Amino acid sequence: MADIPAITKTLVDKITPTITVTAVVDKGDGYFELTACKTHYLSVNRIIQLDGKLYQVSSFVQNTSITLFDLYGKGEPATGTITMYLPVFFYGTALAFQKEYDRYKANLGISWAGSMPPFIWLKETIEETNYSRAMSSWEFEARLRMYFMVSTEAPGALLTPDHHNDYIKPMRALADLFLGKYDADSNFHTPQDFQSTFTARAEWGSYMDAQGNLAKFLNENLSGVELKFNMIGLNGCESNCCDC
Repeated sequence: MADIPAITKTLVDKITPTITVTAVVDKGDGYFELTACKTHYLSVNRIIQLDGKLYQVSSFVQNTSITLFDLYGKGEPATGTITMYLPVFFYGTALAFQKEYDRYKANLGISWAGSMPPFIWLKETIEETNYSRAMSSWEFEARLRMYFMVSTEAPGALLTPDHHNDYIKPMRALADLFLGKYDADSNFHTPQDFQSTFTARAEWGSYMDAQGNLAKFLNENLSGVELKFNMIGLNGCESNCCDC
């Protein structure tokens, strides 16, 4: 069997986008509006660094502009490049993922959700079909179920359109970046009728327990998208894709 988690992580590690800021307008009271033609998976409340200064994302118009708040009074940011915070990859069952997520936050000393980067979770179990090299150019076909999530404001604090614009659309952009890396990699086959299924997951992981109380899968307010697609690896994919 192919090491699907390691192969998937290799694709995730290739997601290293930047945002180019072409203009800055001082809006007063510590707020600055930046012109940027690509915002990628930037979302509200994230902390970003520009020109060596830290700012918090107050709002944005996807692929148009970003409004930042100057956290420490360092003044107007310069035009230039924002290095995006990179997504964190997890793999495993729900219980294993829950433990790894909590351990990751504890190791970094993260106590505020705005400091947590988005995550990509490849859910176990993975159904995989293997092919004979003598009969097919395909090495394997794996049916993947992945979640692209980011921490949000408290449930009920946002109107539905704002929830989608501020959090779900950026996570769809992150999922599209992942699929773009998959499509561009010659170790994989993307058929002409390639299909991927996206499901918006607002307030993901929240549920009602047996006593009728609202409970959470993680101690976090999360939203994003679920992605399902079939990963097709060509012969030699495993040895070429990762250090397995």
